[in-house]
Amino acid sequence: MTFPTFSGGEVLDASDMNAIGLWLVKTQAVGSAVPDVEVTGAFSSDYDNYLVTLEGCTVSTSTSIGIHLGASTTGYYGFLNYGATGSNSPQGAQINNAVRFLYAGGGNTGQNAHVYINVFGPNKARYTKFIGGAYQDGTNYGAAYGEHQVATAFTAFTLTPGSGTLTGGTIRVYGYRN
Repeated sequence: MTFPTFSGGEVLDASDMNAIGLWLVKTQAVGSAVPDVEVTGAFSSDYDNYLVTLEGCTVSTSTSIGIHLGASTTGYYGFLNYGATGSNSPQGAQINNAVRFLYAGGGNTGQNAHVYINVFGPNKARYTKFIGGAYQDGTNYGAAYGEHQVATAFTAFTLTPGSGTLTGGTIRVYGYRN
């Protein structure tokens, strides 16, 4: 498939527009040395599933970056599969009724931190799934999977480092075309 390329002033037809599968819903800057970042108006009935990214941010200490939906700070479950630098042995970590989904991303002290996570059904009154948290904390690398076992619809989320603070960068929320 050839992806559409648009130019200023061009008239777009429905076939070009219908071929686009990922729409930017919201962009939000991260402040300086903040303990967390709330993103409101991120999820709606326009899309069932979302991609949340954070790029260009630094963390004050090597840590994971978690996500929680709305004001809900209970009912997060999941698993992180990861490997440690210099080790050939895979490892895992479990999340059992945590205050947030702990492994949406991460970063190394003073280096580029990131979040890259798919969020399925956050705007529906059912469990929300998390897939593909690209976890990295400086010495460990992996991917996380889980769910929020609270059947409530949410429009907002908060990104929170496991420790320390976040500085700079941009959070982007994309909706997958239904």
